[in-house]
Amino acid sequence: MSAGVVALIITALFQLIKPSIKDDYGWIIAAVVFAIMSLTNISAIYVLLASAAAGIIISYMKKRKEA
Repeated sequence: MSAGVVALIITALFQLIKPSIKDDYGWIIAAVVFAIMSLTNISAIYVLLASAAAGIIISYMKKRKEA
């Protein structure tokens, strides 16, 4: 792959990530998911479900803290 193609892929990746990850917790979840997917053979379905559950729990706890 040429450097130009890699640069285009990275640019597209950041354009997708920027509006999706809204706070520090999102970055932490993304980093953990990346590590799990890179270093283990755990199914992506399980990782997706676990990260969604973590996001919902964190969102609930943040709303509860504000109230």
